[in-house]
Amino acid sequence: MAEKLLPFYNVEQAVGKNGFNQGSDVLLIQFFLSEIGKVPPHPIPPPTTPLVLNGDPNSVPLLITWIEWFQKGVKAVGNPGVVDGRVDSAKTFDKWSYFNNTKGLFVDGTMQDINFAYRRRFKKAHNDLAHAPNCPPQLFTLFID
Repeated sequence: MAEKLLPFYNVEQAVGKNGFNQGSDVLLIQFFLSEIGKVPPHPIPPPTTPLVLNGDPNSVPLLITWIEWFQKGVKAVGNPGVVDGRVDSAKTFDKWSYFNNTKGLFVDGTMQDINFAYRRRFKKAHNDLAHAPNCPPQLFTLFID
């Protein structure tokens, strides 16, 4: 059967409250939430303090605020999820597809929601994040083909 495989971006380890907060993982979440926050619709207004895209674990307290904002927005539109200020790595058993449960797949909530929210707003950039207009150079080098 023919299928289209979409890119899925993931963190290696948890980011946010009680997370490992590895630099490149922090940067990925900073980037996604910063970009999502710029383009409505938002069920609740984004935080007023902008994120600095630096991957610095010392910036995690502000990032937690942004993660909680995003998670509250997901719940506000009636989707399941938790508001815990943390983005865990999505656990997949089939690295090629994150939307087809017939392939024995489980994807964790917030990381999936972030991918979908970014893709809805920036489909072309999501397909090739390394060439997204605002992609930080540190992420560019991770995702360049």
